[in-house]
Amino acid sequence: MIKGAFLLILFSASYSVALQSDSALSASDRNLEIPRGYVLVGDMILPEENILNDNGSTVKGFKEKRVELWPNGILPIQFSNGLTPQQEQMVVEACQEMGEFADIQCVEKNSSHKDYVFLKSVDSRSCGSSLLGREGGRQTLSIRCWRKRTIQHELMHAFGVSHHHNRPDRDDHIVILWNNLKFLSRFSYVKVSNSATSHILSYYDYESIMHYDSRSGSRNGQVVMFKKGFTPKTGYIRQTDVMSIGDHFFLYSLYGGENPVR
Repeated sequence: MIKGAFLLILFSASYSVALQSDSALSASDRNLEIPRGYVLVGDMILPEENILNDNGSTVKGFKEKRVELWPNGILPIQFSNGLTPQQEQMVVEACQEMGEFADIQCVEKNSSHKDYVFLKSVDSRSCGSSLLGREGGRQTLSIRCWRKRTIQHELMHAFGVSHHHNRPDRDDHIVILWNNLKFLSRFSYVKVSNSATSHILSYYDYESIMHYDSRSGSRNGQVVMFKKGFTPKTGYIRQTDVMSIGDHFFLYSLYGGENPVR
């Protein structure tokens, strides 16, 4: 059986080099603009410092890098020239819905914005990608699958929200069947530090749009993760297309607004 420790061996041999190499990234994935010192974890682009060993320590012994939020919840966006008006409108409407309870908004970048998101359409294996939180200067958010769920998922990353299945405490909530994962998909299930996730603020949300489904990354069509305390069949986690109350609460916890949990 391939255990989580197998990943740690790969990381110790230099996780970032492996992910940036030709064997790990397809030609299309190189369009995701992964900065030096960062690694691709599913669709999240994270600093190496925030990847964890099973014992909770950072893989390379670095000090964890804190995820920075956007001042006043304002996310400036510069749209790529390659986007259609319809795609731009989809982003605007998706972000408006995300701000139903949280004090966040997406605005068009202007000359006063030094930190902003450059949003573009891209051809890659994943449906999209984003850095986590505010990195400073220009940071790229990529979309391949133009649907509301994907747009909101990537915007959630940009606002500083990580995946549930990458939480440090995820083993208390899910079981991962490593043997059923494609080789490269195993990198999508590493743990990331509390500094790289807002989920420490609240409960584990199986219905979140920030949770992969039970067959995501499967090499054989079989379940790769399921709810702890259940069987792979009874504990199946389905991908949701609508933001959960938990998703709204995470944004509210970070940026304030109206508490969606009454």
